[in-house]
Amino acid sequence: MKAEVDDYKGILRKYLQFISESPIISAYLNDCGEPTIPDIDAEIMEIVGSHGQCVFSTGDTAAEENANIKAILENLANGNKEIHYVVRSYSNSRQFDDVIKAFNERFVLILIRNIEGYLTKVGIDMGIDETVKYNITVHNGQVNLASDNAIINATANNGVNLSELQGLLDRVISESKTNLSEDDTTVVSESVEVIQQELKQDKPKKTILRGVLSTLQGIAGTAEFLAAVAALVQFVQPIIS
Repeated sequence: MKAEVDDYKGILRKYLQFISESPIISAYLNDCGEPTIPDIDAEIMEIVGSHGQCVFSTGDTAAEENANIKAILENLANGNKEIHYVVRSYSNSRQFDDVIKAFNERFVLILIRNIEGYLTKVGIDMGIDETVKYNITVHNGQVNLASDNAIINATANNGVNLSELQGLLDRVISESKTNLSEDDTTVVSESVEVIQQELKQDKPKKTILRGVLSTLQGIAGTAEFLAAVAALVQFVQPIIS
């Protein structure tokens, strides 16, 4: 929405790629059907030929809006036309950045709002409270959901509760700072990092996890440290067995 004219096509392509690679959004847009504009190229040339007097057709329903806007954006992003000339009717400003900004606000934002509305509906259907503001992030196949300022309770695709795992790892690190040599502390830190990264994967490597846990169990630390390691081993055991 805030891209400058020189970067706009590249950023637009990234956005279109993002929505095409997001399964829930892609499925929603595919269900909207084909564009009701019969010839996108002809529509664009008509807009260009109007010399700033005409704007794009969108549609009468959200489905038509989504299909038409997406098709037009794909054409503009991948074609050789200078977008700021095509969409100059969206602003009276002579500044190209202002024209792009107005085009985003009056045209692209329709698609974004429709997608947001759909995702909100999906959330409500899943039992999410529509009066609460949620923070949803997706990273490396992991979906995190937090309400307002709540702590995210994330679960990886392999079923591991990442929040619980992080608590156990933090405890091992904390206890390792008591009465351990510098070398042992380094080993603990590196082992924890390996466990953390491995358990984020869809298919953690059991041999790696067994080896790292064995290394931690072999470190002579305090009773508290050994208890922290034991709790971690117990947590990981179902995965490596």
